[in-house]
Amino acid sequence: MLDQNCPTGPKKDSKYRCYACHKLGHIKYKCPNNNKSGDLVQNEALFGEAFDADQWIADTGATHHITKSKNFVVTYESFSEPKPITLGNHKLMFAYGQGDINVETVVNNEQKKHHLKDVWYTPDVVKNLFSVPTAADKGMQYWLDKHSCKITKNGETLVVGNRMVVCTNLS
Repeated sequence: MLDQNCPTGPKKDSKYRCYACHKLGHIKYKCPNNNKSGDLVQNEALFGEAFDADQWIADTGATHHITKSKNFVVTYESFSEPKPITLGNHKLMFAYGQGDINVETVVNNEQKKHHLKDVWYTPDVVKNLFSVPTAADKGMQYWLDKHSCKITKNGETLVVGNRMVVCTNLS
């Protein structure tokens, strides 16, 4: 359903660049080129537990992997200035640096170790976010059925989680 209160046109004074079309004036989820049908698509989320990194949500709208805890970051580099992140409810939060995180998952009762690179540290985020677009750029696939989600690469399942639809009140 298209929310008439959410303008999708560019703002001439905006300094934000879209990650989909690379034009100034809007962000990816508002990109007029991002969804050819004109309807907004609900974001799907994957809840997965990782032993050493708390709970992560696979987010189809996140442009970067994001963690709320600097304790998870193995290597860390501060940004020269905070980077803004616009949320689905149009609120703004900031990332203060980035680094790599090691996580462990369980797939078919088998423990798997993974390494997430360039994860943004954003202390105000409520849950850790796994960026599906970032994973896709690295050759991974995101699969979804009625009850579950999974992320695969070269036919190997890397993580499995429970599917849920995330609804955000945009007012």
